[in-house]
Amino acid sequence: GKDTADIEAAIAANTAESIALDAAIEGEVIDNLIIQDNSTAGTNLRALYRNGITGDLTVENSYLDGTYAMNVTADEAANAVLTVEGTTLAGWTSYSGWKSVSFTDCTFKANSNPEIYNNIRPYDDTAFVNCEFKGTTFWMDNFDGTEVTFEGCTVNGEPLTAELLNAMVVEGDTTKMIIK
Repeated sequence: GKDTADIEAAIAANTAESIALDAAIEGEVIDNLIIQDNSTAGTNLRALYRNGITGDLTVENSYLDGTYAMNVTADEAANAVLTVEGTTLAGWTSYSGWKSVSFTDCTFKANSNPEIYNNIRPYDDTAFVNCEFKGTTFWMDNFDGTEVTFEGCTVNGEPLTAELLNAMVVEGDTTKMIIK
């Protein structure tokens, strides 16, 4: 994986997005990456952003705070897998082109930017396992065939129910959302 000095240098140089690409190409893991959004209203920080990723990407034990906490797109021909574990995503989270996506032991919440986003827009099949959603909303419009599953998740400290899930969806519906 990337060592702390490499990550700190990339953040200082405002090139944190290149870490995601390097990790995906090399099959590495991004571990303990902390990005705090200190931008002002009207600006957008993408904490983890990259298009055209050609390999699996794993993010562990990280804190991603930005207008877009995570905005990563895989090259669909690559059959790549996105795995996120033990990470806080503070901001808009979206991803596409992945063979599969999983979030385990993650927290989703509003970002620090004054514009405050706290949305998830899954374009791919996604499993959320033991995740905490703090005021999070879902955009589930125009996703033919995309299935989103939840296992052991909570919403503002309460166990996720169909009623709570329905209230979280602001675009689209819960047809392809399954609570296990």
